[in-house]
Amino acid sequence: MFSNLILRNSRRSRKENGLFFSSLVISIVAFYMILSISTQDVMLFLQKMESDAVRGIRKTVFEK
Repeated sequence: MFSNLILRNSRRSRKENGLFFSSLVISIVAFYMILSISTQDVMLFLQKMESDAVRGIRKTVFEK
């Protein structure tokens, strides 16, 4: 009885739940990308070659 009610309600609100879930996934991916910028191999290479430019990028990204 309750399982039928749950199934009906989940079908009705699937569009809302899909929107919420997709925005949640996009937010998590963006947050992870921002936090992982400083540990990327390209950034570490550039830090050795052009440390002034990388310090400027890091300062603007991670400035509080």
